[in-house]
Amino acid sequence: MKLQSEEVKRLVEDALWTQGVRGKLDANKRHQDFQTDHGFRIFKTRCELSNVSSLHIEILMNHSIGISDSYMKPTEEHLLTDYLNAVGGGGGGYFQEVKMWR
Repeated sequence: MKLQSEEVKRLVEDALWTQGVRGKLDANKRHQDFQTDHGFRIFKTRCELSNVSSLHIEILMNHSIGISDSYMKPTEEHLLTDYLNAVGGGGGGYFQEVKMWR
């Protein structure tokens, strides 16, 4: 049985609370600083801005790349390098931005 989108969102919310990223709202606030699942939406943009190959982005997001699944097989090290460049390797990566929001 597959998880439904609301179940995945709830798991992510629980993780945010457990790790202390999310906390109780101040009295003058109505919303958290960012949406629960917004980080997944900006991941692709961060990768594109870091010049990660579109095929590598799809592989990192665990998407099928069609017939290229059979032919396009980058090494784990290459994917890791692309991932780290996109999310945290210099140039103001995503994790550095999240730290600024806290």
